[in-house]
Amino acid sequence: MRLTLLVALSTLLAACGGPAPLPYFPVPFDAGESIPDGGHVEPGPVDAGTPDAGPAPVPGLVTLAGPLEISDGIVPPTNTRLAMLWFSSLDTSAPRRFDAVEDGRKLGEPVPARWRFDVSATPPESARGAWSTPGGGAGLASWGAVVAFRDMNNDGALTVLDDGTTPDELVGSSAGALPFDADGPGVRTLLLWRQGTLGADEDGMVQGFNLVRVTGPLDRPSLFPTSMDLPLPITNDPRLGLMFCPPAFSAPSPELACGQRVFRTPQVHAVALSAAEGFTVAYVQVHAGPRPVFDARVTLDGAVLPFTLDGTYSLIELSPRVLRAGHHQLRVEAPYHEALNLELVLPARPHVTAPAVSAQLQANQVQWVKWDAVPLANSYGVSLFLGDSPGVSVESLQNEAKLPLPAGTGPATLEVTALSLIAAPRHFLLGSATTSMPVTLVP
Repeated sequence: MRLTLLVALSTLLAACGGPAPLPYFPVPFDAGESIPDGGHVEPGPVDAGTPDAGPAPVPGLVTLAGPLEISDGIVPPTNTRLAMLWFSSLDTSAPRRFDAVEDGRKLGEPVPARWRFDVSATPPESARGAWSTPGGGAGLASWGAVVAFRDMNNDGALTVLDDGTTPDELVGSSAGALPFDADGPGVRTLLLWRQGTLGADEDGMVQGFNLVRVTGPLDRPSLFPTSMDLPLPITNDPRLGLMFCPPAFSAPSPELACGQRVFRTPQVHAVALSAAEGFTVAYVQVHAGPRPVFDARVTLDGAVLPFTLDGTYSLIELSPRVLRAGHHQLRVEAPYHEALNLELVLPARPHVTAPAVSAQLQANQVQWVKWDAVPLANSYGVSLFLGDSPGVSVESLQNEAKLPLPAGTGPATLEVTALSLIAAPRHFLLGSATTSMPVTLVP
């Protein structure tokens, strides 16, 4: 139990960042290729949706189009244009503003029923970020969001001032206020540009442009053909201004910036433990920016987790009824935030096949420890404790590990822990199940 508690609780209370990025490597275009590669480009002609729309648009590298959806109660905006914001990262644990803008055409007046955006350039190098996936994907990626804005200074472009603000007014977005809405609820539609090695978990994607949609906080993007009708909502949501709000990008992320709540959902760190002794424990921490939230409603499979004096929402079951091996639904409702639904996975306790219970192990040697693979586990920890010593530990992605034994002798405890980790940029969920057995170290 000692390994489980120490590893899980220290991980829960520590700041959890995103995965380490791969080193940047340039991938040159083929010789003679003349595809433009820049930030701002000259805006195209007026949208071909009205009788006086002007000349037909020049086809781009990829064309996105679909209906304009104006929310109820919204007065159709005037002097409205389109733009593509390119992001090298949507990591909400360390939010970064967009890296480049490609300007599009002006919408007709009155606002037409449909919109169209011709992407005329690949994202510039400044908007390409290191990319990797669990399925072996590697290389570079860039995320593009279509936005609609009122051209307040009539310069024909989405203006970005030196301080990161804009005089223009954002009235719509295909993906909300990025990157702050990247892992929240709601539908987010993005143009994903990929270059490099495509992983097994990027099935169907191609080098270059891919249209993807994300519908939940931890959902994988779903792939769609770029020819699909893409609704663009006009909402006049003031949160869209966060993309041009420098204080929102400060570290640590604030709870409020520019008069808006930076993240629509709270940040959640959760740990579920299945101890060798047979009882189970769940700990959940909730934050709004750097502020701990003490008045949230936290439920696990419908069971309410009460708030405790140690600053967590906790459930302890000596005879587990709720917290058993398997998938569990965690719901967090914090005041002034939207509700957040996450999955917490608790693996079963491992069955150790070597060494045997009460085995005599030779001190100061390397011992093979083996166990049956545990469904739902994605890593393991092995530890040995001898008396009051701090113990020795190793980690493994397989169901076996070499454990260097200490030089001391006497009765010891061997622990094998199955771990199921779900780490999103802002949210951290760990399931941990431990098997403990006595052994003896001999000279």
